[in-house]
Amino acid sequence: MVPMRRILFGLIFLTNTTMANELTLYFIRSPHGINWESGTTLARSIIRNYITFEPNFMGHVNIEIKCDQDKNPDETVLTGMIARKLNAVDLLFRHDIGMGILFHSFEGHLETRRELLEKVQNYLVDGDRINFVTFKISAEACTRLKKYHKEYKENGYEKRYGLYNRPLYKEGSGCSAFGASFLELIGLLDEDMKKNWTYSVKIPFKYIGLPLIKQKVSFLNLLWGNNYWASESEPHKEIFFWDPDKMYQWVKAKYENPGQYQRVKKENSIGLYVDLSQIPTPKKDIWLRDTRPLPEWKF
Repeated sequence: MVPMRRILFGLIFLTNTTMANELTLYFIRSPHGINWESGTTLARSIIRNYITFEPNFMGHVNIEIKCDQDKNPDETVLTGMIARKLNAVDLLFRHDIGMGILFHSFEGHLETRRELLEKVQNYLVDGDRINFVTFKISAEACTRLKKYHKEYKENGYEKRYGLYNRPLYKEGSGCSAFGASFLELIGLLDEDMKKNWTYSVKIPFKYIGLPLIKQKVSFLNLLWGNNYWASESEPHKEIFFWDPDKMYQWVKAKYENPGQYQRVKKENSIGLYVDLSQIPTPKKDIWLRDTRPLPEWKF
């Protein structure tokens, strides 16, 4: 149990808006890591993390935006994408959708500052599963991020939660892609992040059930079989995604060799800080256009 005085101190710290314009990404790792080497290692590592019954068992990303024009703490954004109803067990064991679950959109929800203040502070005090990176940004960039968050929520894009979904294309999002989109929106997402925060895997058609392919795929077969990702010549569907565990490990590695970043701490958690406020803010539209259809399966 975290002492109340520490929680209160942390709530003040998290809501302190006297600093300059800042974007912070909080990376929460999974309890035991997610192994993406093959379909079998993925299935087994998901089960291993799930049975810990810990929150955010697949990892998570939260976003905090502080702008110097904020008149009170309530205007500070603290949010993240989650599934309102993560009925994965039912989909895997009753509907046998197999790796189709990676392309499925769950009912989504944007976490609110009220929901997250104590939760994030508890993670920071514990110091084990969370780290972070803070970017000092320009006032123009901060305004653009606030506008993006507001429109994302108002237009209902939060209602679709899925690993496959791309937030800037109005598709909804998973938690990690949502976090990365804030950096992309203001031109701060660099090649080092893209390389070290992401995965791309080729999933054989034979592992994929609904919503992409009308077939049943037993999760138990994935769990106990010897299921490798596809070669280029094998029929497959490729998925690109952002991974909270890789983001967490990136901060951990940078903390040892920070380069342009400064080492910082919040409570017992390590983090990075960098001043990128002189980088010009992109002028293009917030929302990108693409005709890619999203897989759909209504229950």
